[in-house]
Amino acid sequence: MRAVIVGAQGHYEYAFDALECGVDIIAVAPGTEGEDCSRCIDKFRELGHSPEYVKDYTELPGLSPDIAIINTVFDKNCEIAMFFMNKGVSVFCEKPCAFNLKELKKLEETYTEAHKKSGVCYAGMFGLSYVGWAETVRQLISDGAIGEIRLAEAQKSYKLGKREPFYKSRETYPGTIAWTSIHGFDWLMGICGLNFDKVYSVQNSDCNKGNGTMEMTCSSTLVSKDGVIGIVTSDYFRPDSAPTHGDDRLRVVGTKGIIESRDGRVFITDGDGEREVEIRTPGKSLFAEFVSEIRGTGKCRRGAEYSFEVTRVALLARESADKNTEESLVRSKTVEMYTDGACSGNPGPGGYACIILYKGRTKILRGGEEETTNNRMEMSAVISGLQALNERCSVLIHSDSKYIIDSIEKGWLEGWIRNNWVKSDKKPVLNVDLWQKLAELMEKHEVTFEWVKGHAGDKYNEMCDSIAVEESVLRGGQQNS
Repeated sequence: MRAVIVGAQGHYEYAFDALECGVDIIAVAPGTEGEDCSRCIDKFRELGHSPEYVKDYTELPGLSPDIAIINTVFDKNCEIAMFFMNKGVSVFCEKPCAFNLKELKKLEETYTEAHKKSGVCYAGMFGLSYVGWAETVRQLISDGAIGEIRLAEAQKSYKLGKREPFYKSRETYPGTIAWTSIHGFDWLMGICGLNFDKVYSVQNSDCNKGNGTMEMTCSSTLVSKDGVIGIVTSDYFRPDSAPTHGDDRLRVVGTKGIIESRDGRVFITDGDGEREVEIRTPGKSLFAEFVSEIRGTGKCRRGAEYSFEVTRVALLARESADKNTEESLVRSKTVEMYTDGACSGNPGPGGYACIILYKGRTKILRGGEEETTNNRMEMSAVISGLQALNERCSVLIHSDSKYIIDSIEKGWLEGWIRNNWVKSDKKPVLNVDLWQKLAELMEKHEVTFEWVKGHAGDKYNEMCDSIAVEESVLRGGQQNS
């Protein structure tokens, strides 16, 4: 097999056993302008590879790689991963797998389509679950050594050291919960086998030695429907004099005993007292498991679905801290909507339509106003659909309205909210009442918009257009509007 590497900011060392896995690293390219990949190239050459340096990663598919190892600046990883999967290349990617929930949804959709089309595989770089202490704890839990788990606490503590500039801003750094605490979520879910229903997090960036908005302390509390509690903390206050860069700890409390891992050692306390447990040797490495899955000879425990789920939990935990809210971790129902609006005269009599698709069922919503505008009808269609949902859903809305999609996708709506509904040209935003309603509804759901070309033969878009025109005509509009 042939592999290429994009970037050198993350954990490319997880692929140091590539040759043992029958994989040759053939090229390395930066993921962003000015990224220094020299150390990465030198290291793989020391290991027996002969990677060439390529200035532009978009040229790498021309080398016919089987695997793309992606670990560049955080905000670029997901975009690059999707680029390679669309080219039929399997991806081994730094975590978190996506920078936000919207991007994660696109990543999942891209993977699903690419896997179905060309069999690509995906794995996140959760290599800290493939060390001796982690494997020992996993096997003890699997063997029932401490009975039913009721509490699990994971700790990540690092030295701050000197951080790259991209750590200073949330625009390029996903937050300490998503970058560091995510390992703890992986341990609770992957090692302990736990699933949770809600999370509440707090974070603080004080005393970060000039590193912008980078959070120095974080804590997340997760709870399952059965009352099992998970706690994940992370910090960057480990002293420079400490013997190791990181301090990883895991404490798992069960009905028959307690397992504790610290300093790479594992202890169990049960009816026989406390004793240290011999560390068990892990089986295949993370990268070796990934290669086996690509070859169809095994399954990677940190494969696509699992990596996406841990990332989702981490992003929701971060969202909880950002908003000071309790966030549900229960998977939302997936709903599709098609919307359209029509107006005769603009302003004039108008109508709107929304078609909701869920599990093979179709629901049509319609309405209008005697004196309105096309943009207001387009917005009313979207609002009517979101208002019809009785619980939090993951919603894909197909609309032919550039007015709506550009306002949301290009960040205009966020800017209007920050500037108290005044545009950059100092003029007031039009249709504020509807934008406020839409913004409120979008907070309640996971909403993604997709532009569809109007009058281009799309079945449901044509249906919406026809219904919207009918509603306009009922209010005095012309049929050809």
